[in-house]
Amino acid sequence: MKQHYEWRFIFRSLLVILGVLLTTASSAQDIIIRKNAEEIKAKILEINDNDVIYKKFSNPNGPTYTIPKSDVSMIKYQNGEKETFNVSTATQVQKQEVTNEEKQRKRQEQLHLNYEKKELERRKRMGKHNIKVTFNGGLASTPIKLSDNKEDYDFTGLFGGGIDFNVMYNLTIADYTGDAGIGLGITRMGSGGLEDTFGVIDFLAVNYLTIPIEATYRAPKGYFGFGLNNAIAIGCKGKLNGETIISSLDDIEALHKYRFGMSIKGGFTIRKIDIGLYYTWWMTDMFGFGKLGTVSISTPSHQFGVNLAYRLKIK
Repeated sequence: MKQHYEWRFIFRSLLVILGVLLTTASSAQDIIIRKNAEEIKAKILEINDNDVIYKKFSNPNGPTYTIPKSDVSMIKYQNGEKETFNVSTATQVQKQEVTNEEKQRKRQEQLHLNYEKKELERRKRMGKHNIKVTFNGGLASTPIKLSDNKEDYDFTGLFGGGIDFNVMYNLTIADYTGDAGIGLGITRMGSGGLEDTFGVIDFLAVNYLTIPIEATYRAPKGYFGFGLNNAIAIGCKGKLNGETIISSLDDIEALHKYRFGMSIKGGFTIRKIDIGLYYTWWMTDMFGFGKLGTVSISTPSHQFGVNLAYRLKIK
């Protein structure tokens, strides 16, 4: 009986010692709680600015693991202390910067895609080839010779306008649309009050056959172009008090039969319509010599105006 009691005592003592060991062992582990509620039983080795470094509690001699602090919600240490982690760490600031850069990049890509879509629609609307019908009108000034003296000339104001028909070919330049073409047109320039210059004429109008050559660069909402203008006089008419006194080119010796000019233009585009301004620098003036002699001058003249163009799609 005494021997049975001794064995019972020994068994109970072993149970107590085993319980103490198990309690000690369980309390010696750290618990990492991730943001997705997953718990990792671990032995924390190090916590730095960006990561938590640990070994698995079940394998303390095994590999070392690293988990970003941004993925950790809380750590329960073996001594019962708890540590929570704030999201505003240096790593998260960097991630936020990366996120902002990614958003900006995606925004720029979307803007570029939107522009490409609009550009493709515009090219489809205008076609690879088209006929551009341009209406223009404005004011000009040209010198008129007054005497045999080369320095004796005056500037006369002119007004007029015309229409051009240009065959245009569309081009693609750095993702933007440009076009170039050549055409034919008719321009009429006239002036009243020339009696001060010629002494007999109070109205003069000249008709020109024009051969415009132009190239245009097109941005998303506007255009800018350059042109070469060739003008050949095909008709002339002058009146005094309602009576026609000039009816042909041969009736006015001073008129230049050919003029050459360079022009620039710019404005806005609304679908197939261009609306803008132009300036032309004529290297050859309208009149080369005056009523008192035959001394020619070639003082450049200037022309300003507005133009309105519409495109007829060919292909």
